Formats: sequence, structure tokens, C-alpha cells
Amino acid sequence: MLLKFFMIFLLLPFNTNAKEMEFDIGHLNKIDTIINEEISKGNIPGAVILVGKGNKTVFLKAYGNRRTYKKIEKMTIDTVFDIASITKPIATASSIWKLVEMGKIRLWDRVSFYIPAFKETEMDTPLRIYHLLTHTAGLPSYYDENLLIKKFKKPQLKNLINEIAILKRKKLPGESFVYSCLGYIVLGHIVEKISGQNLSKFAEESIFSKLEMWSTKFVPKGSIIKRISPTEVINGNLPIGIVHDPLAQSIGGISGNAGLFSTAEDLAKFAGMLLNNGYYKDKKIFSQHTVKAFTTIYPQLKKFGRSPGWDVNTDYSSSRGDLFPIGSFGHTGFTGTSIWIDPKSKVFVILLSNKVHPKRKKSIIRLYSIISNIALSSIN
Repeated sequence: MLLKFFMIFLLLPFNTNAKEMEFDIGHLNKIDTIINEEISKGNIPGAVILVGKGNKTVFLKAYGNRRTYKKIEKMTIDTVFDIASITKPIATASSIWKLVEMGKIRLWDRVSFYIPAFKETEMDTPLRIYHLLTHTAGLPSYYDENLLIKKFKKPQLKNLINEIAILKRKKLPGESFVYSCLGYIVLGHIVEKISGQNLSKFAEESIFSKLEMWSTKFVPKGSIIKRISPTEVINGNLPIGIVHDPLAQSIGGISGNAGLFSTAEDLAKFAGMLLNNGYYKDKKIFSQHTVKAFTTIYPQLKKFGRSPGWDVNTDYSSSRGDLFPIGSFGHTGFTGTSIWIDPKSKVFVILLSNKVHPKRKKSIIRLYSIISNIALSSIN
């Protein structure tokens, strides 16, 4: 028992007493009832909830099971999740911003400058990097992975990029907001073209390793597999460590739209870094100016409510709940994941669940909102 306690203590290097940080502990514990009710209703098999302030963990608990198919595995606070679309800000957009800092790219650059297949004429409205980052490129939301597989049998990223490039765009760049996985797939490819490394390697070397996010991986292997919460059972097969997103899966698991696996504590390090003006401990990960630009609604596209990487104030923002103010930012993932961060109060809420295991369930956006409300209202 003593050993178990010691191990948990080691896992929480930044944990602190919630009371000392002006949080109402009793109010935070209402989260227990809410999550356990969701589990009993069958809406989720389990979850990990983390509430933090700055670089401190205020609340961290695991609930239910991370696996229920064929055998039961209890959820633990160090469970690794397929975080789905949270890949977009954590890996893809942050990599683009790192390249901006390195002087390798600017958001005003035309996409065709890096990928000539995105042809333009003098009559076209230029498609720029910031359009991809803010989902205003005019691209469709998705692409049928079965068509890709049928055409290329074993498709690679470059095949998918060429298909996206020739898709008919219904809207001009900057004309409307359409949430698109395709734009972020293109961004992931641009990271590879500029850096000479795939998105996985570049993000790990430039960002994740510096943040000591040791459990954050694309295509995870080795001992980490034992801690992964599996996703949807398909034809009797249970994927563990295989990305749930069909397009990302079809090109090998490394994609700009999805494919990243992570833990609540690793994501807390990323959130804490943003709230600390780009610093983690004594290491500078990003400039404070980069952090502000990364997390603020893009000036040329204010009416659409997106920063170059995060949701700020769109129809997708209800996951933040009713108390996170405008100016906070966050993202969700299809597998049942959510993160929301407030730079003013420096409070952030992370909810990681496996709602697609062992089969897909209804949306849990309402749950994200309720947990956020409890967390914010617990501040004295």
C-alpha cells in the first residue's frame, strides 16, 4: 500500500493542495458523482479528469474502466488515450508555430508555395497557411478513406495530399468556416516538407521531449501499449495503439488531423506551458508572442472565432461550458476527449474518456460543459 501511494506521488510532481490554491475541494468532488452517473448510464466506460491552475495539478482522478471488451482493465491516471482531433492544436498547429519561430514559414504564405499541386491562377483568392489553421480554406470536412484505399491500395500521405489538392472547393478561402480534417492533414505534410521530418518526429524533438511529455506519441510502441485505452471494436478486432480516425489510420497513423496518443498529465504540461508564456520549468518552448498569436482569434478572420490552432468562440465552443470566458480556448476529440484553457484565471480542464469503446456512443459535449462548470465554479 505504501509503495502504491509513493508511485502515485511520483506521478504528480506538480500536485498541490486544492485548498491552498483557493479551490473548494468539496465542490470539485461533485465531479465524482457526474462521471460515475455517465458510466452507470453506459455513456462512457471510464475517464480521467484533471483540473489545473498554471503549472499545478489541483484535481486528478481516474474513473471506471479503460477496457471492457473480453476482459476488464481499470482506468488509471496514467492511462494513454487516442486524443483524436486534439492532435490538431497539440501536434500540428504547434509544429507550424515552431517553424514560424525558426523563420521557415509564415502564416501569410500561399499553400502552393509548399505544395504545387494546390494550383492557383491570378483570378483565384490565394489559399494561405492561416486559412488551413483556422478551417477557412474552403475544403470539405473529410474524405472517404475507402475511395483512397480503393485507388491506391496502400495509400501514403502524398497520395492523400494530391487527392485533397484536386478537390472542388465550394467556398473561397476566408469566405466561411467549415471544420476540416483535410486542412490539418495538409499542414502535417507541410511540416514534413519544410523540416525533412515527419510530423511525429518533428513534434517530439521540437516540443514534446522538451516538455517531458514522455507518453505522447504517434504510433505508440513498447511498454506504453499496456497503458492504452483501446477504442472501437471492429469485426471482432480490438485496436490498441492504432489510431481510430479512418484517414489517419489509412496512411499509417501519422497525420495532421489525428493520431496522437497522450495522457492527462502530459496535456497538463502543454497547457501549463501556454499559461506560463511559453516556458516549462526553466525551458523556453515558445516565445510569449507566439503563445498569444497561437491562442488568439486570427485578426483577418475575427468573425469566425478561431485562433490559428484552437477553438475560441464558434459553434464548437459549447464544450467550454458556461463559465469559461471568451478569450479562453480549447478543443475536443471524437474519441471522447476535451481540453479547455483560460489564460485569465490560468485554470484548465482536461477530460479524457474512451466513449468509442467498445462501440461508438452518443456525443458527450454536454458532459465536457458540466465538468468545466464545476471546475470554474469551485474557485473561491
